[in-house]
Amino acid sequence: MNATNSNRLPDEWVEKAKQADVLRLALEYGATLTPGARSPNSREHYGPCPACGGTDRFSVNTHKNVFNCRVGGKAGNAIQLAMYEALQTIKPYQMAIVINFAGLGDTWVSELLLNGGG
Repeated sequence: MNATNSNRLPDEWVEKAKQADVLRLALEYGATLTPGARSPNSREHYGPCPACGGTDRFSVNTHKNVFNCRVGGKAGNAIQLAMYEALQTIKPYQMAIVINFAGLGDTWVSELLLNGGG
């Protein structure tokens, strides 16, 4: 694991978290999203933002695996969604949610807790 100091997460964990399913994470944060109007199989899902509450101004593109909030002006991957939802710099315990969605689950959380990162 590559980490330059105790406050920085290992690079491989960050890279794995960037690949977490943004739609699934948004739904976990309470977003109520529906596929775009063009098709039930649309790659775009729209609805109220789980972070700012803006009505129908939040979207997730499942093909690109990114979100966009047009009210808050925020967009990006799963890590950026977790940071936006928390409205602060992400803490290791918040990252644990993203890592769990990325498939590292309990192993990562156990290591985090053993290393005092909560």
